[in-house]
Amino acid sequence: MADILQGPILRQVLDTLRARGETVIEALPTPVLEDADVSRAVTAVSLTFMHRAETGLAQDILRLRHATPTLAEHTDWTSLLARTAPGGLTEEQQQAVLTALTTPVSILTGGPGCGKTHTLRTLVTLAEQAGLTIALAAPTGKAAKRMEETTGHPATTIRRLISAPPAPTDRSDEPTRLEAAGLVVIDEASMLDVQLAARLTAAIRTGCHLLLVGDTDQLPSVGPGRVLRDLLAVPDIPRTHLTHIFRQDDQSAAIIDNAHRILRGLPPLPAPGVFGCHPLENPDTIADHVVELVTTHIPHHFNAAPQDIQVLCSARRHTAGTLALNARPHARLNPPAPDKPQHHHGGQIFRLGDRVLQIRNQPHRGKNGVFNGSTGTITAIDTEAHQLTVTLTDGEPIPCLFTDLDELLHAYALTVHRSQGSEYPYVVIPMTTSAGQLLQRNLLYAAVTRASRGVVLTGQATAVHRALTNTHSRRRFTALEHRIHQQTAATLQPRIIHAAGQLALLIFS
Repeated sequence: MADILQGPILRQVLDTLRARGETVIEALPTPVLEDADVSRAVTAVSLTFMHRAETGLAQDILRLRHATPTLAEHTDWTSLLARTAPGGLTEEQQQAVLTALTTPVSILTGGPGCGKTHTLRTLVTLAEQAGLTIALAAPTGKAAKRMEETTGHPATTIRRLISAPPAPTDRSDEPTRLEAAGLVVIDEASMLDVQLAARLTAAIRTGCHLLLVGDTDQLPSVGPGRVLRDLLAVPDIPRTHLTHIFRQDDQSAAIIDNAHRILRGLPPLPAPGVFGCHPLENPDTIADHVVELVTTHIPHHFNAAPQDIQVLCSARRHTAGTLALNARPHARLNPPAPDKPQHHHGGQIFRLGDRVLQIRNQPHRGKNGVFNGSTGTITAIDTEAHQLTVTLTDGEPIPCLFTDLDELLHAYALTVHRSQGSEYPYVVIPMTTSAGQLLQRNLLYAAVTRASRGVVLTGQATAVHRALTNTHSRRRFTALEHRIHQQTAATLQPRIIHAAGQLALLIFS
């Protein structure tokens, strides 16, 4: 295989793809690849659309970063902050607020319980007092809704934020610049993939301030790239990392404490009524136990509605994966009834009241498009019109033809990756060794931090141990940091050079 990759066949294929305009082949100067002892020149091959997105993102980050700060012209932010939140913020939080208001591009990071929400709420209050126009957004509808609830300011998804009709002078295929906004704040920035980030930054006018808020220990974006990490690798971009863990109420304290234990590689500790650890060995028994937790135990003991409980799995295709754990609770939580229309499609039954997940992008469906990872509930089934209606978590009803139902899955159980940006009152996490290399520390951490009231971790102790000790996630090949450095100073040698996108070929010369 290595001979083929280094031989003339591959080069001929790549030359053909480049001639068709499908790939971009670049020589990157004297790279030092991450986690590899390589000091030779490398040729990077990337898909054309990914190269365009990553290059455009780098250009727009530099355009925004080097613009003249406009928010500090007529406001003494330090004095206003002292009057607005006297003694209510740590030095780190104050630094984050003032950095966002005085520099055009900044980043705020921190784990659970470190005060990102309070910092953001203070920033919004301060900006509103100064009469500043603010735009708040997140990658998913659930994350945007939570952002709105915690700040008291309207928030939306990034796609909706940038999808307003273009001005007459703009090209119809370009996002509209957010002319009115003086400050744009993006939460859950670890979920940003290269293409979405490129569209976002292209839509922000020069002089507008941009703050990215996220947790670098969360899973990377579902789409290609690792935008937040790459931007943090650029020293010129100001950032604040919150480290102080605040005292929490009894419910969330155990979740936050265990999340930080997991980050340190330590096993979580049980906490009555908040964090349960149930060791089981047989995968079938684990799956049965999960169903009982969701349908009986948690609703009975905590007076929780079924929609308050989310099963999060490390993988899809095993006994305790999402495919099996969607089928089992479906019949218990939403059984057939004479007043519930349903439709059979591809071995699945879609029934009125079902929780469902969209798995393909449909940018032209609904008012602002429906995208991979959107969740909702089936609120109508019209057998005569051959379509059903899914009401998304943001309240928008979306029609879906029966012929398009391959794009829907049941959402009683989700993979941890699909849950990014969401928060659920109760989370059930089945753990089995059959998940293989997907058992990783950041995956377990991400699953636990999706819960606000309670977590039940059930399964094989060996699987939990494997997840805690496995810190090697699949490498992503990106060149965003390099492109920013390259455009800033041609003589600056990049620290990390990767090919654009998740899937790339590197040919060493």
